[in-house]
Amino acid sequence: MAEWKEWNGSREQLDEMRTAKEGFILRGIEHAYEKEITFHNISGLSCVDMSNVTHYLICQPVPQFDMRVRQAQTGQPVWWRAKDNHGECDCGCINIPWDYLGFDFSFTPFNEVKS
Repeated sequence: MAEWKEWNGSREQLDEMRTAKEGFILRGIEHAYEKEITFHNISGLSCVDMSNVTHYLICQPVPQFDMRVRQAQTGQPVWWRAKDNHGECDCGCINIPWDYLGFDFSFTPFNEVKS
């Protein structure tokens, strides 16, 4: 899980931000009335006053990203269930509990036999 780290400007922190595949967020920036700004790569730092930065966060990949995109584009129903295999629900609506870590997701009902 991602966590905020105190910014000290070390080479290690810059290397961590440089290699962050999903980008990073800086906290403490006073830019266009925002206190946090997301960067997709380190090249954006050239126009940032780093003296105000207090913390940074390395972004993590979005779980089920491809499935979320496909469902949003097609409206295809998604089934979900608790990882302990108790219960099952499907919904073709926008209220899919994507952010619940305790769920499995599928485009087919879990009880269907796959051949």
